[in-house]
Amino acid sequence: MVELGLGISFLPRSGVRQSLENGTLAIIHLAEQRQVLLPTYVLVRKGQHHSSTVLAFLGLLHQMYDADIPILQM
Repeated sequence: MVELGLGISFLPRSGVRQSLENGTLAIIHLAEQRQVLLPTYVLVRKGQHHSSTVLAFLGLLHQMYDADIPILQM
């Protein structure tokens, strides 16, 4: 949408690296003293068996952020 001229966005640099390199997007640097907080989500398929690695990662998120993770309670 940004490349089409339909808006602006906060994006991870890693996700738009190619667009930055070919010049279709530009970075606008913000003042260092301002902190930008963006909601972040983790999505998992409901009702699917999850590996021990996925469950360990979700457990870590629960510990670090006190996140409500319903599949850990199953």
